[in-house]
Amino acid sequence: VMGIKLLLGRNVRFVTSNLRSDFEGSFDVAGTPRDPLIAGEIETKNGQIRFPSSNARITEGRIRFNVARDPGSDVIRSSAEIDATARGQAGRYQITLGLHGPLDFGSNNIQNLRVDVSSNPPLSQDEAFAQLTGTSLRDLGSGSGDLSGSKVNQAYAGAVLSLISAPLFAGIERSLE
Repeated sequence: VMGIKLLLGRNVRFVTSNLRSDFEGSFDVAGTPRDPLIAGEIETKNGQIRFPSSNARITEGRIRFNVARDPGSDVIRSSAEIDATARGQAGRYQITLGLHGPLDFGSNNIQNLRVDVSSNPPLSQDEAFAQLTGTSLRDLGSGSGDLSGSKVNQAYAGAVLSLISAPLFAGIERSLE
């Protein structure tokens, strides 16, 4: 049985092809190697996200997470509560992207993850999202007129997470497995 507390100091940097960030935080590891229980929180105030058409600087971010074996499927699952903001420059537009809410990476349940997109000078949310990420609702398989507000939000959340978070946490789950 494990009982470990890990502290991340100031010089911890995470780098993938789409994300580079310095992290601080802590997490507890309990349970057994077969049935791990991992819970913690990490914070960043400095990082960069690389989208296909531009980059964004992470101005603040906090992720609270849990990792455990799902008794129903007998698979390691991770879940997270995200509160993060990034700002990028696309041409003459400064675009702010916020991710707020819960996310269960194992079931791809993104319904409650809120994506906020704004720009200066003002653009529509879809235009601002497309300027920053290189992806619009049309690229996601539906015109913006075909989707309700919650479906638009889900499309944005899915696009952002497929670029950044899903590969990250899927890799962690595979490593733990």
